[in-house]
Amino acid sequence: MSVKVLSLVSRDCRPLEVFAVAFMVDNTSLNFVVSDKQKNVLLYSYMPLERESRGGQLLIRRSGINVASHVNCMFRVQCRSTDTDPRRAKRHATYFATLDGSIGYLLPISEKMYRRLSMLQNLLTTYIPHKAQI
Repeated sequence: MSVKVLSLVSRDCRPLEVFAVAFMVDNTSLNFVVSDKQKNVLLYSYMPLERESRGGQLLIRRSGINVASHVNCMFRVQCRSTDTDPRRAKRHATYFATLDGSIGYLLPISEKMYRRLSMLQNLLTTYIPHKAQI
């Protein structure tokens, strides 16, 4: 006979009015995706070895994105993998829907891909003329 127990492991002490919550899965990493009243999508991680988590008592806010609309629904879909090793190929996209009818998704990417996209963004910001530029 198995006994299932629900216990509090970690928390975020900042007040937050939550609209929707989902998980984000990236291989062995499990994160929480939260949308709030200020139209933000926040990513929290349980990282007990990090100093700022106080031994795992606090969740660490890893990122925040303002999507300019209230997100009220989230769900996960497992992604297809190009990796031949099935143990490393567990990645999920977290889709979301907003109250104004928008649909989007969050997908974890590697550090290498993040750096490439960040470099591209900086180049586009530098070389494309902006409307509000003097």
